[in-house]
Amino acid sequence: MIADYLAIENAGLLLREAMPSAPVPSLLLPEAIDGAVAADLRARLDAAGTTAFDLADRGRYRHNDALRIDPLWDELTGFAAGVAGPGATVTLAAVRWLRLGRGDYSLVKDDTRTRPAGPHLELVLDLSPGTSGEAELVYTDGLATLGVPQIAGLLAVVDRTATSTRYQRPPTVRGLGGIEIARVILSFVR
Repeated sequence: MIADYLAIENAGLLLREAMPSAPVPSLLLPEAIDGAVAADLRARLDAAGTTAFDLADRGRYRHNDALRIDPLWDELTGFAAGVAGPGATVTLAAVRWLRLGRGDYSLVKDDTRTRPAGPHLELVLDLSPGTSGEAELVYTDGLATLGVPQIAGLLAVVDRTATSTRYQRPPTVRGLGGIEIARVILSFVR
């Protein structure tokens, strides 16, 4: 399901070497998933349904925390284990599918209530049908900040500390064609 270059043996381990050079240890990997596969995953999410969430000081979006796509989980877990380091084992602790339309967002307060406790490796796969030029993910640990652009097919890998936070900026009317953002966020603990 994921791009061939991510499925190569030791790909995660080799890419891991680039993480410390970023202000927030991370990787931004383009074309991590084919457009047709992303469309199939969006269709599966549509079939499974989403739950609306709207609490002004936390966020507004639609989500699904139950949909499982085992072949994708297996591939991303293998990749995450490689990124975690030689001999590391990772456990998938949480999965959240998100749909964000114009004006939807997720604030730091929402992140602190929905993320696993403690440090973890977070993989965010953008399944959107296009690129909006908006709806960035922003990670910060108080000293450094990482902005992850919304690019269809992008896989962001972020090594989160216990104190790092994330928020998601909203897509607005200025977005190209008003596309809906679709993401799946996987959190792995070591």
